[in-house]
Amino acid sequence: MKTIRIFFIVLFIITVRTDGQAQLCLHPTDSVYGLNSITGSGSGQIVGVNVNTAGAAAIGSPASSSANANGLGFSQITGLFYFFNQTGSGTTEFVAYNPLTGIKTARAIPSSPALPTATTGKIRSGTVTKNGAGYYMIFPGATTAMGYASTAPAFYYFNIGANSWTLITQSFKDVSNATVTAIQSLNSGDMAFDGNNNLWLLASSSTQYALYRINASLPTTAVAKVTVDVIVPVTSNPISGVSFTGIAFNSAGKMYLSTGSCTSPPCTAGYNKLYEMATPGVLTLKGTLPVNGYGDDLSSCVYPVGVLPVTWVNFTAALQNNNSIKLSWKVNEDDNVSGYNIEYSRDSEHWQTIDHVRANNSAPGALEMYEYNHKGYNTGVNYYRIVAISSSGQRSISAVKPVNTKMGNKMYIGPNPVKDVITFYNKDISTKSMVQVFDQRGVLAYSTTLERDQQSINVGQLPRGNYILKLLLPSSAANNSLESFQFIKW
Repeated sequence: MKTIRIFFIVLFIITVRTDGQAQLCLHPTDSVYGLNSITGSGSGQIVGVNVNTAGAAAIGSPASSSANANGLGFSQITGLFYFFNQTGSGTTEFVAYNPLTGIKTARAIPSSPALPTATTGKIRSGTVTKNGAGYYMIFPGATTAMGYASTAPAFYYFNIGANSWTLITQSFKDVSNATVTAIQSLNSGDMAFDGNNNLWLLASSSTQYALYRINASLPTTAVAKVTVDVIVPVTSNPISGVSFTGIAFNSAGKMYLSTGSCTSPPCTAGYNKLYEMATPGVLTLKGTLPVNGYGDDLSSCVYPVGVLPVTWVNFTAALQNNNSIKLSWKVNEDDNVSGYNIEYSRDSEHWQTIDHVRANNSAPGALEMYEYNHKGYNTGVNYYRIVAISSSGQRSISAVKPVNTKMGNKMYIGPNPVKDVITFYNKDISTKSMVQVFDQRGVLAYSTTLERDQQSINVGQLPRGNYILKLLLPSSAANNSLESFQFIKW
């Protein structure tokens, strides 16, 4: 047993310098790993990525046969990277890569049915399990014409020790048993395991993305369906036209997302970006990756607990007849959540904790409901947010809710000035609407669709300045103008 322990310690801190620069698993707080997918100019290249600066250094050189490489994962058992070295162009190739020797070894590929060699055969996401013994991937382009039971994404498991594949299912359902169609329609993306053996699944197109979680324990044999939790519903990308292509965690449990490469450089804004997501749906730009393609896929060597410890299902704040403001929130709650800080602000910038509510922790992933009444509010606009605290110190912050004690049910937005997220407050909006943001010259700077249950949008990508926001009903409505607001982006 002592020999085995020493082996794992040495493996985890091993330094890899195949190009004189990169280090593998030496700085798990600061580093994740990327995989280039650009055929002919870097496909199969693995790089180390600094999550603080978006700087990167090469680890492994690409093989000449590599094309559309994707689905990167690292096994702590074997000390090898696993990924699809070639898909959608020529013979499908799944490999194990040794970062010490630089050698890629071909492994078994899915068969019965076989993945096609056409563009429809591309693999968009894959990763290694926490224990390092298996690998999961999704083939989004599976159809009955290829020999599959249905035209729907195919979810596979690869047993690393047995070198064999199993088709798990083609059915992804949410908790209400409705089919999660975005896993097929948003067919780009990536996946990653956390320390609780939950699989996080990022789905993206060039205009939208969504984030899901498949809770442990994942099946390794065929099943009728898998159930997914919706962490971030289908949401507009920070910059339209650019897909999210990578997801990974650092050892502190922070989540990082990357956008993909452009095929015809020079690239415009939005490609090769690295974002941090500390709160579901709220993205903070960390920087631009130095080489086109370094963010086409992400992975890491760690599996932290406390990743986005709660899923915010709903949060409301409303003035009551008893001279209090009632805060109500619903969350899907992991068992490592210790409680919730109630935070209050007069300007949405400077926050103070006014109370703490202990977590119920009835069951991992259970839907929990909480209420809190605040009587010490001020006349005018009051801002509230809830901060979930995990036992490991992770924080997950809810959306900001403004309550204006002078305006009754009239619609308004907040905060204003705003840095990232604008929240809409109006109880009467019950249909999909369009948001348009114009700059001071009257030029359309941003537009997005506001879903029926969506209460906020992210304007963090806009330059600083003064803007006008218009909220419109669908064009088919008799009078499609709802409201106009002026706001300051700082």
